[in-house]
Amino acid sequence: MSIDFEQPPVTLGGTPCAAIRDRDPRDLVPGRSHAMRRVAQHAFRAAEAECTVLISGETGTGKEVWARALHRSGPRAAKPFIPVNCAALTLTLAESQLFGHEKGSFTGALGSSLGIFRAAVGGIVFLDEIGEMPLELQPKLLRVLQQREVTPVST
Repeated sequence: MSIDFEQPPVTLGGTPCAAIRDRDPRDLVPGRSHAMRRVAQHAFRAAEAECTVLISGETGTGKEVWARALHRSGPRAAKPFIPVNCAALTLTLAESQLFGHEKGSFTGALGSSLGIFRAAVGGIVFLDEIGEMPLELQPKLLRVLQQREVTPVST
């Protein structure tokens, strides 16, 4: 499912998950335009589904706010929400940070690490600035998105 929007949404603050889930999705977004109501309806339908969601828009339009709203309003609300700034990932550490690693798999790997994807099982990983992710990681990321399989770095 893909969600594209240009207007920034309102922040949800500390509204409890149940209160958000019981509210009309149109109440959670700014404006009353037909277009924003349609976006909200699609977004909150996606919150209930087991699917990968692409939220696109210009910088500063509130993509992370929408992702957090989806997290809080769906069945994953009690599970982790982990935002990842892909632009800040270095090629050297990105694979280990995202997919985890086994002890001894590289110099300095003194123990095993779950990695972000395995730490978020049942929850949501928000990949911000995904276009800035190192190209070498894209095949492995595609496997996570399509097959839901995570392969940690090993020796």
